[in-house]
Amino acid sequence: MLTKIIPRLLLILSFIFFVLFFTSLSYGGNYDEVLIFTNEKPIKNDFKKYAYLTGAVQNPGVYEIKDNERLIDLIIRSGGLLDMADQFAMSEKLNLSAKLKDEEKIFIPFKQEYKQYDANSLTDFSNNNLININLASKSELESLPGIGSVLAQRIIENRPFESLDDLKRVPGISDNKLNQIRSLIII
Repeated sequence: MLTKIIPRLLLILSFIFFVLFFTSLSYGGNYDEVLIFTNEKPIKNDFKKYAYLTGAVQNPGVYEIKDNERLIDLIIRSGGLLDMADQFAMSEKLNLSAKLKDEEKIFIPFKQEYKQYDANSLTDFSNNNLININLASKSELESLPGIGSVLAQRIIENRPFESLDDLKRVPGISDNKLNQIRSLIII
């Protein structure tokens, strides 16, 4: 009796193995989730990372970035700086050796946006102490009446501005709010 059961059991196990083997070959699932083995080291498919470079560069736009890539490398890949790039503002506000992060927006300032500088701050002008909305830090923007943390971040994300009226494209900046801060800001 045992001699009849063993061959049948082996036949059933063989059939199960056969079905599982061929099912795994025809896997039609999400290949981003599949591990690939080469040289006995598992490698998972990575997602691409991007940064947005805008302002005074030859070719502004969205660039795919590599792990540990630096801002200076991205500027070089974009074709370099325009002659209108403000080197002083860059040295004050940007770290060219900074590692880039996914979804980062970097604005390279233009010379024409800035008239004269106070020795202490890019946003302070020697005669008025006006805040330049294209250069101001988040905390400097928050010092304006009616501008909180969220609105300051929206202003930063919508740079550059060519006129004060361009601020109205920022969600949360109404005509009244713009009129309230108009005398305190410049482009």
